[in-house]
Amino acid sequence: MVSLTFDDGWKSHYTEALPILRYFNVHGTFYVISRSLNESNFRFSLRPSEGFMTLEEVEDMASEGHEIGAHTRSHPYLPRLSPLAQLEEIELGREDLDELGFAPTTFAYPYGGVTPAGMAAAERVGFTGARTVMKGLNDNSTDPFLLKTFPVEEHTSLAEMHGWIRHAARTNSWLILMFHEIAPAQRLKRMGFRYGTTPAMLETALSLVYQAELPVVTVEEGLARIGLGAPLHAGIRYR
Repeated sequence: MVSLTFDDGWKSHYTEALPILRYFNVHGTFYVISRSLNESNFRFSLRPSEGFMTLEEVEDMASEGHEIGAHTRSHPYLPRLSPLAQLEEIELGREDLDELGFAPTTFAYPYGGVTPAGMAAAERVGFTGARTVMKGLNDNSTDPFLLKTFPVEEHTSLAEMHGWIRHAARTNSWLILMFHEIAPAQRLKRMGFRYGTTPAMLETALSLVYQAELPVVTVEEGLARIGLGAPLHAGIRYR
């Protein structure tokens, strides 16, 4: 099975990615920074070219069955924070989304910054799993708070993506793909943003998944299907 994850809540997720997901009749998981929904001038180091999605746009996605996951309140690099500050960022990000009616069940670490305190905090506040940026496939031996992924970026080749999908099909593993900005190549070049990819590449990914006859599931659904039990990440003192 395959999951499509989209980080940060960029406007292009709504304008470029959503129509493609609709065409293929599949659902994605969108990891949203909660402050981006409450502050019109919110910015962080990876600035999207057209801003972030509005609350109404995220609500529209959720109403169509897409998963809205949490990505902290302000997108800090967690390893630079104290254990207490990590807990607060993760907890407040979830509470913000809860208050807006989204009830997120999964989480993605900003910049892929994983720490024992962050893992414990994600479990403590009630998430069932968390996605990293560590490359690889997932199976029933994977720690649900260390879910692996493959990034689809500006320089990702068709051969690479085809290889990930074939390997997942051959090994009956769970492939999670990670996307950031979805924009035309000229815009990505103008931004100098190597983490983005084009709408055509997203279409190609879904075409390859369709050809491989792999089901597309949200991360929440994938965790349930693969039957991952939640380990206890204990021993962290927050105060």
